[in-house]
Amino acid sequence: MALHSTKYSSREELKALIVMLSMKEFAEKGIKNVTMDNVSSMLGISKRTLYEIFPDKETLLVSCLEASELESQKKQKEVLESSKNVMEMVLHVYQLTITRLQSVNPSFLDEITKYPKAYNLYLSNREASASRAFHYFQDGVNQGLFRSDVNYQIVNELIRGQFRLLLHTDVYRTYSFFDVLEAIIFTFLRGICTEEGARILDEFIEDRRNSRKE
Repeated sequence: MALHSTKYSSREELKALIVMLSMKEFAEKGIKNVTMDNVSSMLGISKRTLYEIFPDKETLLVSCLEASELESQKKQKEVLESSKNVMEMVLHVYQLTITRLQSVNPSFLDEITKYPKAYNLYLSNREASASRAFHYFQDGVNQGLFRSDVNYQIVNELIRGQFRLLLHTDVYRTYSFFDVLEAIIFTFLRGICTEEGARILDEFIEDRRNSRKE
């Protein structure tokens, strides 16, 4: 049964809708469990129309990853512009990351390796994200929030590893979003904070705890 109308104002509008729906399906069900037949059926379009826009599943997957990365960068920019300092920026980015993890099927990362173009793009996006995170840590040092005697390349790798681990466990499904975030904060961020950074971190955690009680 189609979830959407078969009438669209333009081919670009249809393409955008295909990408939006497909990324959600890929993330929730895994890549293998989403077929081009599924996509065309849910959109109420013919398979011919779908293949005219996306000649194969990998092309569709690549477009989904590109759209997801653009959306992620947009949200990070909004967070950066609204944050008072780098500490707030880092904390909010972690929130966004865990929120996204909650909707990703663990099989997604295993299955994407079977699609070379998509997998290379995924790795490229990850490296770009790691580079941005490293610069955030350096900005935090300059702002007096993070210690200057720490190797932030290593810290960045450890944090990335923690999030990768979460994808292959039920931790973020068993415990609340905040409990998982708090554990990561205490494990990694507190150890690199200056006294001023720790103060801001504690205020952030206390605010979140109070908001949960309300």
